[in-house]
This record gives sequence, C-alpha cells and structure tokens, in this order.
Amino acid sequence: MFRHSLIWSLQLLLTLRHWLVAGYVPASPSNVTESIAAGANGSLSNTSLFLLEWYPSGSYFQNVTHVLAGEGSDGISKGACVEFSEADVNSDTPPTSTPWIALVSCDANATNASPEVDIFTLAKNKGATAAVLYSPFSQTCLINPEFAEAFDPPFDIFSIQSRSSSLIIQNQFDQGQSSNQSLYSTYNSQQLNESSGDVQAAIRSGVPTTPGFMLGILQVANTSFTLDGTSGGNAKPTATNGSPDPIIAQSLLVLYAIMGCASASLIL
Repeated sequence: MFRHSLIWSLQLLLTLRHWLVAGYVPASPSNVTESIAAGANGSLSNTSLFLLEWYPSGSYFQNVTHVLAGEGSDGISKGACVEFSEADVNSDTPPTSTPWIALVSCDANATNASPEVDIFTLAKNKGATAAVLYSPFSQTCLINPEFAEAFDPPFDIFSIQSRSSSLIIQNQFDQGQSSNQSLYSTYNSQQLNESSGDVQAAIRSGVPTTPGFMLGILQVANTSFTLDGTSGGNAKPTATNGSPDPIIAQSLLVLYAIMGCASASLIL
C-alpha cells in the first residue's frame, strides 16, 4: 500500500513539474475588426510589416499589429519562422542560437499550460527574436489587458490582422510538410542548429537560397532600416525615418500586394 502511494506521489510530482514549465498564451482570438483598425488594446501600431520568403521564389507581405514593444528593440526582427506551441516545448527543451520568429496560435492553451510561465518568455528563452500571434479561426488576436499592463516584453510582439492571412501562412507550412520539407511546423532546436548557416545566409541576403524554412522579417512602423542589413545583399525596401518617398512607398506596396496575391494563389 505504501509502495503504491509512493509511486502515485512521484507520478503526480512529475505531472505537476511538466505542467509548471509549459508556457501559457496570454491572448485570445477576436473578430472585432474595429479593434484592429484602432489598434487593439492600445497597440503601438497597426501598420507594421511582416515579410515572409521561401525558396525558390515564394513571398508574402502583409501589415501586422504591433502589440507590445520589447525592451531595447530596434524595431527589426529576422529569422526562420517556427510554429511555436506550449504543448511541444517546456523549460527542459534545449534553446538554439539560430535566429527564429515564433508564430503562436491564440485559439487555445495546451492542457499542460502553466499560469506562471508565458509563451513569449518561453520562446525568448529558446532563442526567438520576436513573436507573431495568429488565428486560423478568427480575424486577430488580442493580448489580455491585465497581462499587457504587468508584462515586460522580452521582444517585439505582433498580431496578424485577418484570418485569411493566417490561413495563407499556415497553408504554406502544410505545403512544406507535404513536399517533405522541414518548414518548422514545430520547434526543434536540433533542426534549427543544423540549418543555422542557411538561415544566417538568408538573413544577410534577404532571400532564402535553400529549401526547408520560411524567412520572416518584421518591421515596426516608423522604423529606419534596410531589410537586407548589409551593403552586399539583395536590395530590399528601405524606410528612412519612417517617411519614405510617397511614390516609392506606394509602388512598393502595390508590388508586394501583387506578390502576396500571386503567392497565395499558388498555395490555395
């Protein structure tokens, strides 16, 4: 009897330990489109940009809502896009030095999610450079107000502004899986480490030259930057003090809208 009780207690402790180290998602899905236009929950901007590119010539470009600003952020985040879930990662999961961006669904929390550890801190601890909230069932994701007031973000946090955009991105992950490419539908530090050279090269040039991942580039509105980050890389749109030339800016938006539609039509 004592032996059985001891075994049961150990099993309970192991279960609780796992429960306590899996991060929860402090956000919820929403279809209130007015909140997107107004900047949900007092968001910093709803005109930030999210560019995704994949080998050999795939591309998708969209506006995203900048929900929370990370301390010391320069407004630019780059890395391989990874679908990140608290169901697959805990504090014992190894981190990676390869830059990556966490795509986090706000539709539900895992059954083992902890109220003590949030998904953003967990992602940062694994090496993520930023996080993007999305929902394939709703228009957008809203950060819990109480969390936003008390939270000190470890990096910039964004939210997709439409269900269609979320579905396009998710479908591209599914396309990668069906063609036996590892597009990081789950976090895997070993795979990220093994592809570090390819990801770093894509970040420098602005274009992936090998299959296996989607390169994500996030730009906070009114940020001065060059997307390629180097003088020798492929040219990318450049913003200067948040006020690029109106004609050039409009042309770029039209170009990327066309690219986005074309890419979407290929994968839908």
